[in-house]
Amino acid sequence: MMTNTTPKPEAGVEPKFIESLGLKELEDLRRQIEKAISTAEAKAYQQIAVLFRDEAVKAGLDPEKAIAFASGQQGVKRKRAPSLVRYVHPTDPATTWTGRGRKPGWVKELGVEPSPAV
Repeated sequence: MMTNTTPKPEAGVEPKFIESLGLKELEDLRRQIEKAISTAEAKAYQQIAVLFRDEAVKAGLDPEKAIAFASGQQGVKRKRAPSLVRYVHPTDPATTWTGRGRKPGWVKELGVEPSPAV
């Protein structure tokens, strides 16, 4: 069995060529490279997404739910119902507090614990 001993060309651009470019040309080249990287990355993610969907379908799963689960978005978060009023200001019934969070200023002003609302 014979092995090929010819050296393989290195990937990339010759250093002499890069050194011969001016600043504007180098910046243009950088933008082109960044765009090419972004395009290649997007294509790779798209291919993985297609494979992931296919595997989810093969497993009998909803592909959208599988993707949401894999991305950490396991489902729509339910909103909590508004808290009921538990405390009412003794002289101003329009001022209330649910008992959650920091004590309101009126409780501190009165210097007493609020009485539960009826």
